[in-house]
Amino acid sequence: MKTVSVIIPTHNRAIRLKEAVESVLAQTYQDWELIIVDDHSSDDTASMVEGRRFTAPYRTMKPYAEMFLCAVLIAKHGLFKAVMALLIPFLAVSETVRRRVSKTEKTAKVGYLSIEYFDQTTGGFGGYGKTAKNISSHFNPNGSQIKFDVIVTRRERNFSVRQIGGQSIILAPDPERWDTLENLRYSVFLNQRKIDFLLTTEFYPAYLRSILLLPRTPLMVWIRDPRPEEEMAKIATVQLEVAVSSANGLEGLMKSARNKREAIKRLIAMSKVFHRKIYFAASAYSLIELAKKTYGLSDIEPVFLPTPVDIPDVEEISWAHRPTFCFLGRLDPIKRPWIFFELAKRFPNIEFLVAGETHFPSIMKPVIHRYVGLSNLKFLGLVQGQAKDNLLRQTWGIVNTSVHEAVPVSFLESLSYGKPVISCQNPDNLVSNFGAYTGEILGDGFDERTVSLFSEAVHRICSDADLRREKGMAGRQFIKQRHSFENFERTLVSIICTDAGQEG
Repeated sequence: MKTVSVIIPTHNRAIRLKEAVESVLAQTYQDWELIIVDDHSSDDTASMVEGRRFTAPYRTMKPYAEMFLCAVLIAKHGLFKAVMALLIPFLAVSETVRRRVSKTEKTAKVGYLSIEYFDQTTGGFGGYGKTAKNISSHFNPNGSQIKFDVIVTRRERNFSVRQIGGQSIILAPDPERWDTLENLRYSVFLNQRKIDFLLTTEFYPAYLRSILLLPRTPLMVWIRDPRPEEEMAKIATVQLEVAVSSANGLEGLMKSARNKREAIKRLIAMSKVFHRKIYFAASAYSLIELAKKTYGLSDIEPVFLPTPVDIPDVEEISWAHRPTFCFLGRLDPIKRPWIFFELAKRFPNIEFLVAGETHFPSIMKPVIHRYVGLSNLKFLGLVQGQAKDNLLRQTWGIVNTSVHEAVPVSFLESLSYGKPVISCQNPDNLVSNFGAYTGEILGDGFDERTVSLFSEAVHRICSDADLRREKGMAGRQFIKQRHSFENFERTLVSIICTDAGQEG
């Protein structure tokens, strides 16, 4: 791979093109490649290039429609890590006259950036992926004011569009890999999508390429799980999580927090150059202070943007005949599912159902294997659709044993069915108000104190039917009022319209 790419866009300028190429050849620096972007010239540009009249290697590429023609010298090596200010994206002509949703327009296109999409074929089955799937599946088929292009940033060699469950999911190119032509192709594709507004699920450095290729498009950072150094230190009390998260131990976790802070600062600096407006929203009020520390931005004032969930039709809250509790989530070390398994040993008359899979089978399978002999502990795998609906209608509550959480989708889903939550995490007092809060519990969780605190909470919810019903009904009402799709849409459209008004 060459260190420098020289990109020469041209249209009916054969003579000038030859002069431009000769100027490149005259440079003393030699570690470069030349890319000629021919915008369908009708003169002899093509014959000059194809006839190899130039004395240096080159490549040509026909651009897509509406490409803004400009000559750009791009230093490729380490671009997104060290020299962000050198990036000058290729812009579509339509970028200069942005379309915004207003009272006279029916819809706005939102580019929704996520690190995963909830589907086994993409390897994503966490809360971020579930929210991306819920939002696109809810709004795109309906006559909503907003439609969503879901952009998943994962380590794909080349970008592609994949059909998943009836939705077109954009898989962005590997953020750690730079290929000039691929980046150009991806840039033009994004601009052709005519995206009016960008919404990120939390903020990650992997989003930068997609965001910067739409440099004038307003952006909202949706704060979902900020992790400043103090939170990373808590997560690091789980030894297995440190092992799977970073080869450099605690320092590696701390570095990821610093990388996020530096990346968002670069984003803000570049956005100022292009006069991009950046908004902040939070999925919980308790996350705002954590976000200020994570991003190093003490002056942000995020609005509340709820994580939307479907509200099931529940005429009357029901319970399985046998006491039943559910673990709903990833079977990853940060979640410490082994605490839930230990509860099954403590309560042989209660059924414990595990609904989820792991991203780290080589680490977690030996742990799970220790408990497969328990007759009241059942591993259901990834549960979706009607099976998940049946599970949440019958369970007595869910148990969350994670060392760290923001606002898990599983909390919201459980409460939407009127089922209380047991957890050592308490974002916005959700668990203390609508379940049983054990208090914060750090460490691996194999100790007697941890299991005893969760056991007391299980016993409290299990033995008091009135308390269980009261907590569940109050939680369901709360979710209906705050976490509906209507509330999410109303808030987001209001911000988009505010931005359109400011630009107008």
